[in-house]
Amino acid sequence: MKFNKNWLFVLLTMALSFALAACGSSDKDVKESSTESKGSDSTIENLTIGLKSDVGPLNIYTGNLDWLTDMVYDKLFSPSPYVDEPTPWLAESATQIDEDTWEVVVRDGIKWHDGEDFTAEDVKFTYEYYRDGPANRHTHHVSDVPKIDEINIQEDGKTLTFECGYACPSLKIITFADLPILPKHIWENVENPRKYADLAIGTGPYKLTEYVADRHYVLEANVDYFMGEPTVKKLTLPIIPDATAMFNALKSGQIDVSSRTVPAELISTFSSDDNFKLASATNLSIVQFGLNYEIAPFSNEVFRQAMSLSIDRQAIVDTVLLGQSRAGEKGYPHPDSPWTNPELS
Repeated sequence: MKFNKNWLFVLLTMALSFALAACGSSDKDVKESSTESKGSDSTIENLTIGLKSDVGPLNIYTGNLDWLTDMVYDKLFSPSPYVDEPTPWLAESATQIDEDTWEVVVRDGIKWHDGEDFTAEDVKFTYEYYRDGPANRHTHHVSDVPKIDEINIQEDGKTLTFECGYACPSLKIITFADLPILPKHIWENVENPRKYADLAIGTGPYKLTEYVADRHYVLEANVDYFMGEPTVKKLTLPIIPDATAMFNALKSGQIDVSSRTVPAELISTFSSDDNFKLASATNLSIVQFGLNYEIAPFSNEVFRQAMSLSIDRQAIVDTVLLGQSRAGEKGYPHPDSPWTNPELS
């Protein structure tokens, strides 16, 4: 039994993505964020974002919060997998040569946060490390769907050829836009990536400068970022596991943004407060109740079918989430995902 969440977000929560992704001093929308201290009209000195959990020193093998990881690490394409035409990022271009071969040209002049040069060697190393080393949440896009058999760097030193084990037409929109690139000069010496505890080093718009377990993160803007200097100079991220404490901190102004979704029962509280505005958004996530098919009576297929037909999914949505979601009548995956879109051929 499944139902999809379609939450309302506090506008400040949504502003997080704009404020963090917006690089370069020409972005004016960021000025509207309510921060305590502002610099010039086009920059913000500090944005305080409440995190609901500790995900470690941003080691993608032991903890992963995609939007936070994306502040430190870059990918070949951006902003995320599955968009129709991702934007070239660490890569200048990606061209499909034939059904199972791609050619990628990486950018020049990019630096890692420790000052080392980013090169095609980093890309080759990262993809092979994900494919051949311990599994992480990105591994399956290199070793399975699709399966990349061979990666070669051409004589110019900036062009890579990716040879897949079978046709891989989605390599650009999924794999290239999903896998964060690691610095070879650091990770080639890591024997057990799950035990690596140093602060993350990337090429991204922010440098992770401080992490205190169960307390906070501090990220500072990468002023030399190749896509432009971020408009927010510093991100302070206190870890606030308790939901009540999180939203009390938001209402009192102790934090500017909550990373926790506003629960249905608090929507009226925020909508009646003139200091906040609510915006509706569709979240491609699900809540799923799993059954143990090996235990009676759930081991009986006829019983499972009867139980499924007897459940009023909309009633659950209306009662538990106060109507702020969509009943999962059609099952998995989400009906708005690219894999279930009826317009896909």
